[in-house]
Amino acid sequence: MVDIPQLDTRHYALLVTLDELGSLQQAADRLLLTQSAASHRLREAERRLGVPLTEKRGRSLALTPAAHSLIAAAAPALENLARVETVVRESDGRNRKLVRIGQSPYSRFHWLPAFLEILSKHSPEIDVDLVAQAAIDPLGTLR
Repeated sequence: MVDIPQLDTRHYALLVTLDELGSLQQAADRLLLTQSAASHRLREAERRLGVPLTEKRGRSLALTPAAHSLIAAAAPALENLARVETVVRESDGRNRKLVRIGQSPYSRFHWLPAFLEILSKHSPEIDVDLVAQAAIDPLGTLR
């Protein structure tokens, strides 16, 4: 019987990103979370495992040895999962591509329906995702 992990990929992605960037705020920004949401996710991981994953050092957070153990296993696993998802997505015979367009919800986008119609005729493999969040945080949304 296989043991079911207590954490999911969201928890591991936060730990890996926190280790990479060294700041909870920067990790939250990269993962498109608020700092509060990232902090709650981190505390949830600690609660599920029953061990601390960070410790305060002045005004900053330091990762514990337990967190480094999780990160060592999670980083390659997350990379492998992302790579397999790409292979699966591209091997379905359609070879779809996703283009996200950042658009303010208050902007005029009368041009969009005609653009999407032309795009679907000339490049049917492209899916378009209209993202209103880009008006609030353009750089974070782009990442």
